[in-house]
Order: sequence, then C-alpha cells, then structure tokens
Amino acid sequence: AAVVTSLLGKTDAGAVVTVDATSAATDILEALSGSIAKVDNITSLTLTATEETAEIGNLLGKATDAAVNAAGMSAADLAAVADNISGVAADGVTGAFTVTSALSAAQIDVLLGKTATGATVTITATGMSAAQLSAVEDNMTKVDDIDSISITSSQSAAEITALLAEADDNAALVDASGMSAAQIT
Repeated sequence: AAVVTSLLGKTDAGAVVTVDATSAATDILEALSGSIAKVDNITSLTLTATEETAEIGNLLGKATDAAVNAAGMSAADLAAVADNISGVAADGVTGAFTVTSALSAAQIDVLLGKTATGATVTITATGMSAAQLSAVEDNMTKVDDIDSISITSSQSAAEITALLAEADDNAALVDASGMSAAQIT
C-alpha cells in the first residue's frame, strides 16, 4: 500500500493513470482511494463490505465495469454504490444484502437495476414511501423477500399484486382506505 501511495504521490498531475485492480487487497484499495485525485480510471475492481463508505464512493467514481459483493454492506455503503452506479457492471452487484428506507427511490432503482438475479435481496420496507415501494416493484425480478410492508392506495393494482407476492407471511399491512376495486382484488 505504501508503494501505491508513494507512486501516485510522485505522478505528474497531467499524467493519465489507469489502475488494474485485479485481486487488489483492502490496503491497496485504501491507498488508491486516498490518492484518488491522481487516478483516471480503475479496471477489474471488486468491492466488498470491507471497504469504508467513502472508499466505495471514491473507487466506483473512477471505475469501469466494477463488481460489488454487497453482502454485509450497510445502508450507507449501498447508497455509495447507488450514487456511483455508473462504475458498476451490468448485473455487477451480487451477494446477500438488505435494502431499507434509508435509500431513496432513485438509489433503490439504480442499485436493484444493476443487481444480478443470483443475488439474495431482502427488502425491509418499514417506513418506505410510495415512491420507494414503486422502485422496489420496478425491480421485482431481483427481489427475494419483502419484510414489514405497508400498502396504501398510493400503489397501483399491479404494484400491490407484485409487492404482496414477495411479502413474508403476516408481514404485510394493507390499508384499503380509498382503494379502488382493482387495488383490493
């Protein structure tokens, strides 16, 4: 790691620096993140929960087609991935992870949009807005389970059907006030 920091510290500001991060250990990734202003592009990057939130954002901000194993990532980590999703490969988010109301609707949409179908995604819907639930519903093929969901008339009939299909037994609260016949059936 010290070599990476030293090398990047001596790099001319006008130099174009591309880093091949194949098999880079956490200490190397930390060093890259610390000198990210000197890096133009990172290839073959794989991130895990061992990286800190700021490092995830720094590294993905310069990455091309990165892989992210989101197992064990916090909501802040997942938000950093979502905020820098352009650096992630298609189907590049893998692992078992939980999405909560801490992520915005836009973050949920882009994160699940780049999630591999083989990932195990749990949605803890407590406190999610109608827009957040719509983002979940837009990506239902990537969702394995939904916990603690509250459905209101804000969701369309199709959204209600899709969301309740993945909800745990007894984990859904439906407020039918103001719902149309289509939403109820």
